Amino acid sequence: MAINLTNHVRAEMTASMHTTLFRFSFPSDDLLPPYNTTFHDVGAAVNSPIIQIDITDLGGTSSIPYAGCQVYPETGRMIGEGIFSPSFGRGQYKAYFCADFRGGTIRRVGTFKGDNATTAERWLNGLSRGWENPSGSGGPWIQFEKTPEVLARVGVSFISPDQACENAETEIPTFDFEGTVAKVGDAWRETMSAIEVDVTGVDPELLTVFWSGLYRSMLSPQNYTGENPLWNSTEPYYDSFYCIWDSFRAQHPLLTLVDPDAQTEMIRALLDIYRNSGKLPDCRMSFSKGFSQVRPPKSPCAQAY
Repeated sequence: MAINLTNHVRAEMTASMHTTLFRFSFPSDDLLPPYNTTFHDVGAAVNSPIIQIDITDLGGTSSIPYAGCQVYPETGRMIGEGIFSPSFGRGQYKAYFCADFRGGTIRRVGTFKGDNATTAERWLNGLSRGWENPSGSGGPWIQFEKTPEVLARVGVSFISPDQACENAETEIPTFDFEGTVAKVGDAWRETMSAIEVDVTGVDPELLTVFWSGLYRSMLSPQNYTGENPLWNSTEPYYDSFYCIWDSFRAQHPLLTLVDPDAQTEMIRALLDIYRNSGKLPDCRMSFSKGFSQVRPPKSPCAQAY
């Protein structure tokens, strides 16, 4: 995936199981547009680029008093954590990240909170920094000397920042962008090879819709084996069953045909969830329970079932 930003920076993204690799490319001086007072000076983005990580979430569910991060000036490594609410279900979960960079000389590092950035503090702690009523987001940032390219590797974990770093170092050890793209493509081609389509007389747009829909049917539930902080088990762990009262109708029968190994592991994971939590969930998101479907109170059919 790639996008061209309005400041003429190109951002590309690829991923492994627990790690995302970003590549930011900056134009040379002769390709820069004239200074435009309507937007920020694009020259600043090229001559001394800044990358920051926001430890709040887009949904605004993060528990700011318990968020934290740190940036190391010698290496530029960033680690952090936060407590968030799931997109469905009741409860909270904790997530950790570990970011490393390649391709540029470090100029400065620091942290920001709301509109205020500083180089004086290289860590943030929600309780000690008075984030109970924050005015915006916050997190670590790093600034580089002029460079044509910066690679940013971000590992994630639900166990600890150390495991987030280990995930990143194991899965993408050399920051190989093209190699990671190739591995992802091979993995998806192998998964999708269970389906063959006779394209004779088929509208190309229909084929696009078909393959896009098939791809999306395999995004969730997600394999979190080895990342379950709630209990130890030798069974696989899958999460993001969003949600079984709907997906049992079509998605899981489809997965039974095209990816029976994964579907079998999902069933084993659900049984292990029942074994350890005492209930079989209708919808489980981010380690949080969703035992029943509840309609809005004003509905004439308001009930949990």
